[in-house]
Amino acid sequence: MDSILEKIGLEKQEKFREAALKLYGVDYPKNDIPKRILQKAYLVFSTVSSIKPKEGEPVIRSRWSEQIQQE
Repeated sequence: MDSILEKIGLEKQEKFREAALKLYGVDYPKNDIPKRILQKAYLVFSTVSSIKPKEGEPVIRSRWSEQIQQE
């Protein structure tokens, strides 16, 4: 029963991910799974600082891996 519920849950989650990508007009290769696309987006964009630099200055990236290290 647990494996059936897990499979159903995963399939539903993928449908939600597909719907979210479609809603925002994100094109992705059909051989790639939506979960991977969203994970890649998180890893790329979660490191960009939300503070806008002065014109001509580079974007300072936050180091998310450093933020989650245990002290």
